[in-house]
Amino acid sequence: MSETAPGDRQAPRWRQYGRKLFWPVFWVFATGLVIFVIHQSQEFSNCIHEGKKTKDYQSINKRVSVFFDFFEINQRRVNLYSGCVGHFTDKNEGSLTALATIVLGGFTFALWWSTRQLWMTSLRQAKHMKDTAERQLRAYISVEAGGVPNWAQGFNSHAMIYVRNFGQTPAYKVVVAANFDVINSPPDTDIAKTAEISRSGDMHIAPGQLHMVAHEKFFGDCDMADVINERKWIAVYGYIKYIDAFKISRETRFFHLYRGKALGKENVRYHHIGNSAT
Repeated sequence: MSETAPGDRQAPRWRQYGRKLFWPVFWVFATGLVIFVIHQSQEFSNCIHEGKKTKDYQSINKRVSVFFDFFEINQRRVNLYSGCVGHFTDKNEGSLTALATIVLGGFTFALWWSTRQLWMTSLRQAKHMKDTAERQLRAYISVEAGGVPNWAQGFNSHAMIYVRNFGQTPAYKVVVAANFDVINSPPDTDIAKTAEISRSGDMHIAPGQLHMVAHEKFFGDCDMADVINERKWIAVYGYIKYIDAFKISRETRFFHLYRGKALGKENVRYHHIGNSAT
């Protein structure tokens, strides 16, 4: 199942439409505002009023042809209005230059902001691709229960675990820490970190490879009898530390519990605290 980075979540539909319509609406509004300001100015109004008094403009009212009048009137009006806009521009050149500078500054800022957003999106996508590659290719270490094959009075007892790499790349500098104890009840806190290191050094585990780790310890007859009679628990717990192919330190914690007469790996119980991985 594909995953989506927090920064790449799809925006709501209304926000997508808003982004598409922002600039068209902005320019329509800006154009309308400019037209309104020019139309309401005294220079423009006086220019239009004086222009309509000229003989050239008034002569169109004497035309007979309706078809000719339509085009002639609109052409004269266009010429009049464009000329008055030029007149308004000449009279307000300084103000218009300042306004154009402000608009240009706003447009430059908007362009910078859009470029910045595009750059940030590219960075998020690059990070997401890097994280995805790490998740798919990194080493993943699991710790599987191996049971307690030897639980007999007068002999050392043995507990076993299987350390497996089910990732796509090797796990380097693997450190194994494990304890093998008899406890009265499962703890309420995570004690996996208190385990003593039993293997370390330049050990690595290739993809798909399985390492068996055995722990030996002597227990008294009372503890053995209490485990068999389900008054106490066997606890096998600890952690595995390793470096993945991306030079990131990882850790897998485990906490296996056994009690009763059957102590094979199929009888293991995984404590709800102490079984985790990074």
